[in-house]
Amino acid sequence: MFALKKTARSWYDTIISKVAQGRTIFVKWWDTKVPTWIKKTFTFGGTAISGGAVYDAVKWLFGL
Repeated sequence: MFALKKTARSWYDTIISKVAQGRTIFVKWWDTKVPTWIKKTFTFGGTAISGGAVYDAVKWLFGL
């Protein structure tokens, strides 16, 4: 992503924009469709992890 940001800024900006749109869709899906038992599998301090946190972690893993 760093190289893309340096060489093709408009493509990079478009990707980041789509990633932001995807977050909203992912969080809505996570909140409405993912069973509670799966959400509780991913816990932090006794609280089920949110869709936003999952999305942000995946985004971080891919360097976005």
